[in-house]
This record gives sequence, structure tokens and C-alpha cells, in this order.
Amino acid sequence: MKVLVYILFLCSVHGLHDDEIGKYDWKKEFVGNADHVEFESSVSVSKYLFVASRLNALACLNSRTGEIIWRKILGEAEGKFVGIKHTKEGLLTVTSSGVARLWETNSGSLKWEAVVGATPNITITSFMMIERNYNVGNLLVATSDNGVHTMAMLSNNPRGETLTLDVATDKKISIDTTMGNIIVLEAEPTKLSATIVDGGNVESYREVVVADGWGGGVAQLIILETNQLVYLDDGSLYLVDLTLGATKATLRLDEVGINEVEKLIPINDDEVSTRGGWFVLQHEGGNVVFMEVGDAGIKITWRKTFPNLFDVQFKRLSSETFLFVTTNNGSELKTIAIDAKTGLIDETSMIRFNLNNDDGKVDKIFINMFLKRSTPLGFRLLLQCEDGSLTLVVNPNREVWRRQESLAEVVGVVMIDLPLSGAGLEFEGGGAERNVVADMFVKRIKAQSQQLLSWVQQTLKEIEAGTLFKHKTRDPLIQVEGLTRDPFSLHKMIVVVTRSGVVFGIDSLTGDIVWRHFIVGLDRSLTWKYDFYVQRTTAHFPHPPLVALLALASNQPAQPVLVTFNPITGDFNEHSATKPIKQTMILPTPDVDHLRHLLFLHQDDSLTLFPPTHGGSMTSLKLFFYDVIDGWVVGYAVNSDITIKQTWKFKIPSTHHVISMLGKNMLEKVDSVGRPLADRSVIFKYLNPNLVAMVAGSVDDAVDRANLLLIVFDGVTGKVVYTNTHKKASGPVHIVHSENWIIYSYWNTKARRTELTSIELYEGKSQHNKTTFSSFHLQANPMVMQQSYIFPTGISCMGVSHTDKAITARQILFGLKRGALFGLPRRFFDPRRPLVLEESHREEGLIQYMPEIPIPPELFVSYNLSVEMINGIYSSPAALESTSLVFVTGIDIFFTRIQPSKMFDVLKEDFDHMFISLVLIGMFVAALVARRMSQIKQLKKSWR
Repeated sequence: MKVLVYILFLCSVHGLHDDEIGKYDWKKEFVGNADHVEFESSVSVSKYLFVASRLNALACLNSRTGEIIWRKILGEAEGKFVGIKHTKEGLLTVTSSGVARLWETNSGSLKWEAVVGATPNITITSFMMIERNYNVGNLLVATSDNGVHTMAMLSNNPRGETLTLDVATDKKISIDTTMGNIIVLEAEPTKLSATIVDGGNVESYREVVVADGWGGGVAQLIILETNQLVYLDDGSLYLVDLTLGATKATLRLDEVGINEVEKLIPINDDEVSTRGGWFVLQHEGGNVVFMEVGDAGIKITWRKTFPNLFDVQFKRLSSETFLFVTTNNGSELKTIAIDAKTGLIDETSMIRFNLNNDDGKVDKIFINMFLKRSTPLGFRLLLQCEDGSLTLVVNPNREVWRRQESLAEVVGVVMIDLPLSGAGLEFEGGGAERNVVADMFVKRIKAQSQQLLSWVQQTLKEIEAGTLFKHKTRDPLIQVEGLTRDPFSLHKMIVVVTRSGVVFGIDSLTGDIVWRHFIVGLDRSLTWKYDFYVQRTTAHFPHPPLVALLALASNQPAQPVLVTFNPITGDFNEHSATKPIKQTMILPTPDVDHLRHLLFLHQDDSLTLFPPTHGGSMTSLKLFFYDVIDGWVVGYAVNSDITIKQTWKFKIPSTHHVISMLGKNMLEKVDSVGRPLADRSVIFKYLNPNLVAMVAGSVDDAVDRANLLLIVFDGVTGKVVYTNTHKKASGPVHIVHSENWIIYSYWNTKARRTELTSIELYEGKSQHNKTTFSSFHLQANPMVMQQSYIFPTGISCMGVSHTDKAITARQILFGLKRGALFGLPRRFFDPRRPLVLEESHREEGLIQYMPEIPIPPELFVSYNLSVEMINGIYSSPAALESTSLVFVTGIDIFFTRIQPSKMFDVLKEDFDHMFISLVLIGMFVAALVARRMSQIKQLKKSWR
């Protein structure tokens, strides 16, 4: 009976073996630029480090190695993190949408979550916590744009104790655990007031007017213990007792040699009861003054001057109180610890860290203070630099670890073939003599002889080392070590640029960073995307490969920055700034040095070349420009004197704005110009290389009036080839455009689902031009076939696979919002899929139409890995026709290779070479025996 049950449930499955994980792919996890950092609350060296980033990522890092222990990603609707705080119960976080959560510090599991405040649509700006009795729970105090809100943090039932105060926009909140009070300071244009709320009964509060006619901000005041307020006004410091609302003391700053105050610094703690009666005043010239508040008023305890003063932090741990002063002279960052009570500098714990110009400026410093056995103090620095990196530094000058968090915001990618080995380069290079057949033949013989000699020498070395039959790399198909091109061109250099302006060269085999370069002064806004232009590849030795990067300067609006570099070595050259650019194109034909020039169209409709000289003709060049403000799409033609003239234009309706636009890859290959039909005829594809797909969304985004407008036009003549309108549809829109087909996704506002539309364009059963396509040839609009589908999950981006000869079937790649990379053969999106499947359709390889697109688990390219917040899918062909290399970007980066039509050009790794060898040897021996037996038989027959 058991055997029968097993047989009934027996089925074949698609899976991945354990030893295949990480063999062909890799994944790197990141957090992003840190907005909030919290060290584990401990008097000793903390093991955990908690980071909340601007990408809504919350992570726990190992403070000793920098590795991610756990990470949580919140959605955009949650808002940004207001702050994080480590407590005895766990890690407390609050988002701007008003959701408070408590996380388990070891595992990242969620203990509870609750909404702060009963008022809907509030925006939380800050929060603090008052420790109270276990029975009533700690009190969470949060400020919003319309008041102050509190919540009792009971472990089993967090509940809000709503307190809404009509407070000013410029406010500051502090808490006093000893007194159990919440102190809200409000800076209004005419007065400074304080509201003191009883933490035990939030309905009980009183307001104290501190100063009338005061026009300062909350940054110019601090609260000390026993409800003492110090504020700055008109060159004087005032000490106020908030309990009585009376001024206790005044200090004229000019009398003590202080002219311009930069800021007042209390102990970096939310609890005013732990601040004591001390604070620090920082004024001009790098001067730091330690002040104490007592019965005699405000007095100066000590003062020091620090050239190149960068940061001052005041911290307290247990009974130790220290002032940390950081100076930065551009080449060295020095942090010293000063005993707050005595003003003595602890020389043994000083940190001097040498800065690298390639890291940019230091943006933030986070200090972790702890107690040591040998000395009373120890501390560590966590530096966040302008390039987005996080670096942990310890005494005296040791970098413990560094995380390149800017890779969480990749905005541009290009994959470059690696250079050949020495012998291969010898044949790859050459000059004018390469046109002579005899010289080319001699050069090939020399190169192959050198390759044979190199192979023999390498084999002898491997035999001597005992590594002949061992894999050189973890990938069995890549047996060439180092940054050298393998026979299958599977090993590449991935060049990426991040939002922070850092360019990385990443080894596609391991994911390791080969080189990095930080470009100072680039625009980091989300409205600009950096562009790569490959001007010369590695196939033109001895000329080095060259890639150009075009970006915008941060200090001058619309001012471009042009940088060229060698993508293999990372050698950079920054060029002089050009005039503002409105369009850029790379020329289709290279010059005699195999360099493809860049053509810039400036705002004044002038043209420039980079590099300035070009030997070829440019009269056949055409380009177009879309004006975002006016909605005009304008086409230009380039004259022989490098000027332009307008040739066509059309306008997008004023009721719409362009959401997405995509043309074809200039170097795209097409395997077939037609498609065979069941009746043995051929329908020819409309292979217009100048075709551009544009999707515009309606300005009115109401559910019943929103619509999308698709415009497919020729980028050379401006001829509109096809238009289509989708009613009750909106963005986001993602487009894939290749050969004669277009696939794009959008949101159906009525059905509330993601839909896909597939379009194919055909010339018909007769081909208009059998040689070279020209947009100027008069011909009728192509036949258009269209079908729409329902996609069952959200899409964050789309891509398509590319292979060397384009013979392999295309695979449409989807970055899903759930954090997975999914691939489907393009035949699923064939607009000719019939409702009723007939024999002729099966003969053409069509499948029956179904509106829902299936998502088979075996087609997840990322298998069980989660690639969070996918925003880009980039593919590159390998020398193997069956294989396409895929690089995915998001808050994580992921690299893999796919075979849309299976691997048909390489034997499988588990192929039984021993068995086939034995079979061949056996057949060879059998042939020899049979031959001998036949000879003997013939000889005997002759003697008869």
C-alpha cells in the first residue's frame, strides 16, 4: 500500500543542488547611507551596531567585522526612520508615518508594533523614551507636525496615551526620568515658552513663558538637570528655572572673550536628569568652552582652542563624563578625549586616522564610548564619508572594517570584456599591415606558437604544483586566472556608478571590488541619471579601452561633468567642463584609432565633439530631443560643418506627460528577418533600428480618468508608426524594446492589478528593402499585432537577455517587488497566441492564449535569494551563444548567468567523460579486431 501511495505522488521537479549555489552567481547585501546609528547599550565594547538608512533599511551589524547579522526593509508608505534607540527590551524604531516597532536585537524578529497618536495623517519628526515602572510600561514620547504624542510601551499591549498640543513648528522635546516629566520647548516669533507634561498623567501639564520678544531658534537653547534652561539671546546666556519660570543668572559673553557663538552642546543623552549642570559652548576660531551651572550662576571651568575644529560631542557613561573633540585638516582626522571635569586630555586613547582623498569628506562621526579594565576610557569612531562608505576606526590608527554602502544606490552599469592574455594581445594588435593577408597569416602563426609554448609552460608548472586536475576558479567553465579573458568570455569587468559619485570596477567572477574612484562635486539628486558611453572596448590592442561618464556638477545647475577612464585599470581623466547639454549621442562609426566619439547638443543648439576631431563624415547623423517643459519632441539633422537644422517635430498632448521612453540598442543583433508560418510562407519583421517607444501618462490621475498614451515613432524622420491608449491605467511603466517587438507593463487603476501589453510589428509577406533599412524610404505603416496580459504580482523593473549572435530565444526578465528575479521565455508574450489552439498554431510553436501569466517557481533566476528593491536589470552576451550574463541592482547587487534555451553548446558538468572514453576505446579495439579477422578470413578464402 505504501509503495502504491509513493507511485501516485511520484513526479519530476526542477531544483538546484547545494553545491551549485554560489558557483555561477553571487549576491552582496547593503544597507545604504546611514541616517541613524545606535551602538548596543553596554559599558563594555558592544557587539552589535544598529543602522537605519535613507533607503528605509534597518540592519544589525557585527561591530567587529561589519557583516550584516539581520536586516529589515520597510516600504515607502512607512515613511522614513525618525530615529532608533536601543533599550533593555530590544531595538525601538519610529517612522515618520507614526508606526513604532520593537525588534529583537539578536534575531531581528518583531516583538510588537503600534501606531503613535490617534490623529490620522500625522508626520512624526522626533521621539524619546521615559523609563517607567514595568506594570505601566516605558513611555514613548513623539513630536509631530501638529503636536506631541505619547504611548505606553507595554510588552503585551502597547497603547497610546494621546496628548495633542498645539505647538509651534520650531520645537524641541526633552525628558526627565527622575521627575517623570516631558519638557516641550517652543520657539515662536515673539516668545520662547516651555510646556511641562507629567509623564504619569499626560493630561496634566502646565505652560511657562521663558522669554517674551525672543526671536531665536531651539538650536540656541539646552535643558540641564533639575529643569534648568540655558538659552542664548543678544550676546548673553540666560539661566532659567523652568519650575518657577524665573531667570536665575545672566552671563555677558563679550565680557569673557566670546563674540560669535556657533552652538551649545549638552551631554548627548535624551535624559536631562543625567546631564548634570554642565554644557559646552563652541564659538569662532575653533574655541571650546566648558561651562558649569551652579548657585553662583554660569561660570567657565576651562577653555581650549583646536585648529581645524570639525566636531564636538559630549558623552557620559556610568560615572565617566568626557568631551570628544575632532579636528580635520584634510589629510588627518584626529579625535581626542577630554575629561569634562578637569579638562585633561587623555593622550593614550587618541585616534589619528589618515584620510584618503578618494573617500571624499567625512560627513558624520558616530562615537561609541566604553569602559576598559586598564584605562578608564575607550572609544571607537564610525565614520560616514561623502562617498557613502561606513568605516569603523579604533585607537591608535587602525581601520577595523569598511562597508561601501554607496553600492546600494547604483544608477549606471556597463559590462566590459577583459583583455586577452599576452599571446592573444599580440595577434589582436597590429597596424596598417593587418590588411596584408601574408602578414596576418605570419602573425597568426606566431601568436598560436606563443600560445602553445605558454600552455606547455603553464601545464608543467601545474604538474609540479599538483594542481593540474583542480579547478582554477570556483566556476568550472572559467579556467583562466586573473583579469584575463576566458575562451567563453564569461569573466567580465562590471563597471558601476553610484548616486554618491563613486565608480567601481567589480570582478564578475567573485563580486570583489577591483578598483574604485570617487568623483568630487557630482549632482546626487534623484532627478539625474549618470550615463556611460563605451568609446573603445578591449578588442583593439594596443589602444586601451575607454569609457566616458557624463554627469552634472552639484555646484552649478545644468553644468555637465565629463570623465573618461580605463575600465580595466581604473585610471581616470577628468576633462574641462562644457556648456550645458540637452542631448548626447555616441557616433555609430569609430575613427582610425577605433574610438567612437561623443556628440553633444547644447542648450543653444550648437554641436561639439569629444574628442574634438573626427575623420569621418557626420552628414547622415540624426538625433531628437524631448522638451519636458513644453512637451515638444524635436528632430535634428547634422550638417557637414557640424551644425544642426530642425527637420521635424510633434507635440505630446498637454493633458499628458512622458513617463518612460526607450529606443533600441545600437549594437543589437537580429538572428532572422522573418518568421515562418504554417503555410510555408514568411512574414517579415519590421526591423527599424531607429524606432522609439514612448509612454505618456495623463496629468489627471483620478481612477476613472487616468490613461496612458503609447507613441511609437521613427527617431530619424519623426513619423508616428503606431499609437495606442490604455484607459484607466497609470504608471509606473516599464518597457522592453528589441527587434520588432515592444513589451511594457503598467497599473490598471480600475482592476487594481499589474498588466502587460505585447506589440509586434511586421512589414507583411513582402520585404520592402532586402539590403539596408532606411527611414527615408517611403513605405506604409507596419502591421501591428497586440495582446495584453495580467501579471499576478508587482513589477519593479524589466529587462531582456542578450546573446552573442541572437540565435538563442529571448528571455524577459522581471524584477519583482517581492525581491525576486524572474525570467519567462518571450513566447509567453507572443501577440499571435490564439484563443483556440489548432494544428497550424502548434506547428508554428504558438501556445494557447491565457490572460494570466504563470509564475513557475523553477523560473526564478534568483532561486531562494531575495534581492531587495530591484531597480535595474542589465544583461551582456558571452562568447557562448547559449549564455547571457545578468547583473541586477537594488539595495543589493546580484550577478548570475542564464541559458534561455538551455546550454546547448557546452557539455554538462556531470557529463560522464569516463564512460564515453571507454566506449570509444572499445569501439576502436573492436574495429581493429574485426579488421584483422576480416583479413584472415579473406586469406583463407583465397587459399581455397
